[in-house]
Amino acid sequence: MAEVTVKISHHPVDWACAEDSDEDGGPQVARHASEVYERREIRLASTATAARSEATSLSDKEVKVVAQTKEWTGVDDSDGEDGPPIDRHASETFERREQRLAAASAATGREEVIMADKEVNVSSQVKDWAGADDSDEDGGPLIERHASETFERREKRLSFAVQAAACDQAQVLADMEVPITSQVKDWVEADDSDEDGPPIEHHASHTFERREQRLAHASAAVQNEDKSIADKEVAITSQTKDWVGADDSDEGDGPPIERHASNTFERREQ
Repeated sequence: MAEVTVKISHHPVDWACAEDSDEDGGPQVARHASEVYERREIRLASTATAARSEATSLSDKEVKVVAQTKEWTGVDDSDGEDGPPIDRHASETFERREQRLAAASAATGREEVIMADKEVNVSSQVKDWAGADDSDEDGGPLIERHASETFERREKRLSFAVQAAACDQAQVLADMEVPITSQVKDWVEADDSDEDGPPIEHHASHTFERREQRLAHASAAVQNEDKSIADKEVAITSQTKDWVGADDSDEGDGPPIERHASNTFERREQ
């Protein structure tokens, strides 16, 4: 390419997108140090300006102090708020104890005021109070009440048994003859003893019965061996392709992954 003369124009300000190499070209830590230094210079300048203004000082002013009969509401005792929670709890507990002791001391000072005795009428009742429970029922633990109730029920059952035995001795039932009717078949509701066993025994019985039936059929077939079937000639027709239902031994007998490999190989060959 041929050389071209370029005109250079002078500008009084730097280009807006141009940044100092110290800010953008250097690492980030250098830019941070520069910013910190600039802020420090600004603070020093502000301090120097304030020092030069010390001649303008505020004069003192007298204020009126008003006495109060109670402490300020917003002021809390150092023992109450400044200490840890356990100290405040201890202080509150001590104050409540002092209040109880003061109340007990006041009650002791009034010991000279003794209440006189008074006679009351006692009325006799024919039955216990409804709200009063026996100590054996409610006073003891739950297991003892349960044992007591069980013993009472046992005593009732024994008393009934004694009464029934006494009635049996007094009233004896005479024997009675009943007719017996013969039947040609078993009762419908009667189940064989083999059926009453567990399910695995039922299964074994059914399996044995089916095996006996198979053996009987096999024995009958052996006895009919003299009846042999004669040979018969059949026509054989040649075909140009294999039977659709016939699968290759490599495809049907092998595992699925081998059949997939065989099919893939055949498609590749085609």
